[in-house]
This record gives sequence, C-alpha cells and structure tokens, in this order.
Amino acid sequence: MAKWIRRVIILVVCILLLACGGIYGLLVRSKPQLEGTLATPELAAPVVIERDALGIPSIYAQSQTDAYYACGFLHAQERFFQMDLFRRSAAGELSALVPGTVHLDKRFRFFQFRKRAQETLDRLSPEDRALLEAYSKGVNHGLFALKSKPFEYHLLRARPEPWKPEDVILVASSFYLDLEGGDGRKEQTLALLQDTLSDDLFRFLLKNGNTWDAPLDDSQVSIIPIPLKEKWTITPPATEAQA
Repeated sequence: MAKWIRRVIILVVCILLLACGGIYGLLVRSKPQLEGTLATPELAAPVVIERDALGIPSIYAQSQTDAYYACGFLHAQERFFQMDLFRRSAAGELSALVPGTVHLDKRFRFFQFRKRAQETLDRLSPEDRALLEAYSKGVNHGLFALKSKPFEYHLLRARPEPWKPEDVILVASSFYLDLEGGDGRKEQTLALLQDTLSDDLFRFLLKNGNTWDAPLDDSQVSIIPIPLKEKWTITPPATEAQA
C-alpha cells in the first residue's frame, strides 16, 4: 500500500510539473519581442524602437504614419488583451469574451458606440483616417507576430479578433465611460454636500490636494485649515413641501 501511495504522489507531482511547464511555456511564447528585426511592406522607411533601462520604448520614424504603425505594434505586443476589453466594453460586446458580463453589455449597447465610432471614422479627414488605419495595421502585425496569443485568451478559451480603425474611437469612448460615470451620482452627492455644509467645511472635506501633490506648473496647493467646530453649519436640504 505504501508503495502505491508513493507512486501516486510521484505521478501527481509529474503531472503538476508538466502543467506548470506548459503554462510557463505559454507565458514565454506570448511575451513581446524586445529585440531583433522584422520586415513589413507597410512601412515607407525603416523604424527603430529603443527601450531605456526601465523598458520604456522610444520610436524613431521618418513619417508620422510609420510612427503610428510602430506604436500600434508595441501596444498589441504588450497590452492587446486590455485593449480588447476597452473596445468590447464600450461596444457592449464584452460578454462574447468574458462570461457573466451580459448586464454590462445591456447597459452600454444602448448607446450604440460602435455605430457612432464608425460614423466618426467616416467623417475624419483622409490624413487622420490614414493614421488610424496605419495604427490598426501595426496592432494586427504586433498581435499576430506573437508566438502565442496573449495568455488571457488561453484562460478564456477564446481567440483575439483583429483590430479595426474604429476600435481606436471605441477605446476613447471606454475611457469616457470609465472617467465620467453613467448616472451622475458623484455630481449629485457633491451638489448636496455643497448645499448642506458651510463653505469652510465643504472646502476642507473636498480639498483639491495636499502638500504631497506636485502640480506640473510648480504651483503650490494651499493648505485649508480645519474649521472650528463652533463655526460648523449644516443646513438640511429643502423638501418639496418647504419649497
């Protein structure tokens, strides 16, 4: 019995090692290419991409179109899954990739952002559209140049879909949804606080920053003192009957 237990343990360990090795292999194969040379007919002239000691890339191109292509290539090599989430969430197509997100799709599909992105693309000047098309071609080159699709797609048992020029506009819409909020609840709360609290208490609780902040224009954030308790005033909001 002890011999069989040892054999089972050894077998389980071997299976775990093989599984870990396979996962590690997928991760390695989906890593971006950090050095070397790639050929593509899409570029009008050679483009050089260099990285500093922190891995931050710099693009050296002879035209704006080639620079956009190289930027798209870099984005796809390192962040395609995140880009995919942005475009899908804005378009209301997230549930096709991530299970359990139908409620989000129902919320955002109402705005028809994909249709509006296409309409926006159609209204762009030929020069601006050419830049988005170059970027999209670079994205697809970077994606399919990976030795393996990004590992997230293996976990979801899905395949990445090619990038389209209108997807760039969808990403901008996704940023808007993320930063703005959909129901205005924050703005309503701030308005209620401003109507309820005294000015000094409101400014103290919702100050713009502190001495740890470093504005880009080198300005200093003024320190707002703690209001004295005896000066606090809280005015209940008027009800409809009172109004």
